[in-house]
Amino acid sequence: MTSPKRLHIGLSLAPTWLSGDAWRRADSNVEGLFTSAFAIDLAQRAEAAHLDFVFRPDVSCLPVEMLESGPGFTSLDPTILLAAVAQQTSHIGLVSTVSTTFYPPYVVARQLQSLNWISNGRVGWNIVTALQGHENFGLE
Repeated sequence: MTSPKRLHIGLSLAPTWLSGDAWRRADSNVEGLFTSAFAIDLAQRAEAAHLDFVFRPDVSCLPVEMLESGPGFTSLDPTILLAAVAQQTSHIGLVSTVSTTFYPPYVVARQLQSLNWISNGRVGWNIVTALQGHENFGLE
């Protein structure tokens, strides 16, 4: 007998609604993007709605030309941000993006295990490689 498969639903903590000129709206809250309060508020709402997890995507580069038309796609470090979220939530899963291209295995394991302990076992890992950002790590 097999157990039934469950659908897991999560919320991205990335401000994907800020496309085009949406970041210029008075109610966009763009000034709060680089605060933990912004992510904590979203995570608490997701937890209250009984979602399974929150997820913070990450990028390893910031194309300078994008700054002319929007707020850019840079962000706080996802694992550190989710450690702050862990302290203000109790049961929602916390999925961090960590690139296997630029971070050595020990660093990845240490970050994720630290978040796992801080959150009492609520960590998940979005495993990605990177197509850009090598210059930020001293690579050609």
